[in-house]
Amino acid sequence: MSLKHHGISIGIQRTAHNNELSEVFLTLKATGTLNHDDCLIIISTLS
Repeated sequence: MSLKHHGISIGIQRTAHNNELSEVFLTLKATGTLNHDDCLIIISTLS
């Protein structure tokens, strides 16, 4: 029996120039293959 991992990682990416904060990005990274139910959970969580 094997486990299949799938999901989404949420992170914050910051860029700086001369130690001054310039931009902040929200990053979303999918892991594995997401199905329709996964997408519905993600959308309801972000709403």
